[in-house]
Amino acid sequence: MDFKSMVVDKDANIIRVEEGRLCTSCNNNVQMKILVIPNEVVDNEDKLLYTHDTYFPICSNCYGLNMSDVYIQENLKSADDAYRKHFDIINIGEIKSMVSTLSMIPSIPIISKLLGFHEGLLTKYMAGQSPTKEHSELMRSVKSLADLEKIVMKREKKTIEEYVDTYLGGLY
Repeated sequence: MDFKSMVVDKDANIIRVEEGRLCTSCNNNVQMKILVIPNEVVDNEDKLLYTHDTYFPICSNCYGLNMSDVYIQENLKSADDAYRKHFDIINIGEIKSMVSTLSMIPSIPIISKLLGFHEGLLTKYMAGQSPTKEHSELMRSVKSLADLEKIVMKREKKTIEEYVDTYLGGLY
C-alpha cells in the first residue's frame, strides 16, 4: 500500500493529526496523520456483510506506517463494534448496565451462574469476548431482578434464593 500518495492526496481520509509522536521508521518526534480506510467483511460467496474502519498512523516526515498497541486496539474495537452491530450481539456497555441493574447480587460469578453460564463467562463477556447470539438475547432480556428471577425459575424451578442456597452454598 502506498501511504505517501494517500497522505499527500487532498482527498485522503485523514481523520486526525497527532503531534509529537515518535516515528519508529525515522526515529524522530513527528506529526502522525491517522488515515482511515474502510475494511469490507465478506462471506464465503464474497457477499458484503458489513464494513468497519481500519486506522493507519502515518509519519508525516518519512510516510512510514507506525502501528502500535493503541492503534491495534482501536482497529480491534472498530471491527468488534461493527461485528456486534451487524449480528445484533449485545455490547460491553449493555452487559455492564445489566450487571449494574443486578447490583444487589454480591458478585459477577453468581450472576453468571444464575444466568445459566459458567461462573467466569460473564466476566469474559465484560472484558470483550463476544457472546453467542443465545447468550446475547438472554442478557438483553434481563432488565431487573424480577427478569432474572423468571429465568432461574423457568430453568431450575427455584427462586434465586433457593438456587443460591442449594447450589452456591447460600452466599446470597
